[in-house]
Amino acid sequence: MTRARPALRSVPWILLAALACGHEDPIEPGSGGATGPFAPGDPVRLTLSPGYDRTPSWLPDGSGIIHSFDRTQSGQFDRCLGVVPAGGASRTFEFCGAGAGSPDSLDALEGAGASAGGRLMFQWSQTSGVRTSPNSSALGVATLASPWDFTPLLLMRNTLPGGRVHARAARVDWLDEDRAVYLGEDLLYPRACSNCIPDTIPVGREGVLVNLGGAAPSFTIIPGTENATSLAGTPGSEQLYLTLPLDTRVFRLPVTGGVPEVVHDFGALGVVRDVAVAAGRLYAIVGGRVFAAGDPILGTWQEDAGGMLYVLDLASGSATEVPMGGDRLLRRPYPDPTGGTGIAVEGYALTLIRDDLGNVVDSLVSRVPDLWQYQRPAGLPAARGR
Repeated sequence: MTRARPALRSVPWILLAALACGHEDPIEPGSGGATGPFAPGDPVRLTLSPGYDRTPSWLPDGSGIIHSFDRTQSGQFDRCLGVVPAGGASRTFEFCGAGAGSPDSLDALEGAGASAGGRLMFQWSQTSGVRTSPNSSALGVATLASPWDFTPLLLMRNTLPGGRVHARAARVDWLDEDRAVYLGEDLLYPRACSNCIPDTIPVGREGVLVNLGGAAPSFTIIPGTENATSLAGTPGSEQLYLTLPLDTRVFRLPVTGGVPEVVHDFGALGVVRDVAVAAGRLYAIVGGRVFAAGDPILGTWQEDAGGMLYVLDLASGSATEVPMGGDRLLRRPYPDPTGGTGIAVEGYALTLIRDDLGNVVDSLVSRVPDLWQYQRPAGLPAARGR
């Protein structure tokens, strides 16, 4: 496997062309469409489409949820960025990658995170022909006001000093206007058989601190985050939270790195992952369908089809399960950063298979998620800062 150093000052012209030659004007906020959720109640279904709706992330003011979605109606199947209002409704904002190579390629925008000042960081990739992996990919920064004015910061795949191969950046969390963190992931493409369609498996490698405050952007591997399955930061805090493969514990360490300390052990409830933090509470997925998988050549990884949503009060150490409200498993929760009760998640439909007597004998989990919004249970301890 070839390992290339990131080219921070010499971004290939073809990549710049792909990102800068064109764009689709985003839908202006409040420009029309349905208002309110598809159906009332808790949880609220935020998206309803045959394609993937993934990687939800709240806007800093709590007004909406930015996410990636499949552009199925156009027939191009690009993965775009959109915003749904808090509480549910039609998307008020959409942005799809366009430019050199786009007409006959798949452009994917995902893993977006917005800062309080309106900066937007996300992962862009373009795949052409019958390739399994992207032929071009980059982490970049733009603004919510002009997302098409995308500045490539770091090419993917890359190997940062002291780290391993990163094929993409998982969800971005901003610490302030100049610093953000993400989990660098490699992507594996195992096949169940020689003629089978390959799967896409993300494997956490290390956390990365991005600093845009200097003359040139810098990227630093965070010591102590090796092999993390999730990583979370929050504005105004110098503490990060992470989880490890097939581990029931949540860990904490400084942004500068160090030896992780245990924050909470979910014990018999199961493996914890997909952590997020807001207003003194930690949100995570626990238990469910998570197990070790592997390949003689590619190695071992944690495979995850979703689980149950828990809220952990960081001051008291009290953990509360959020009622599921239906046959589904959840992944990648993201709470309202303003301290509101809304929690955006990916929901995977769970089909229960019953025998003639009505007993559940098996179940199937959908591989295509929709977005849902749950509400934090009442009666939890009051928030105690960040």
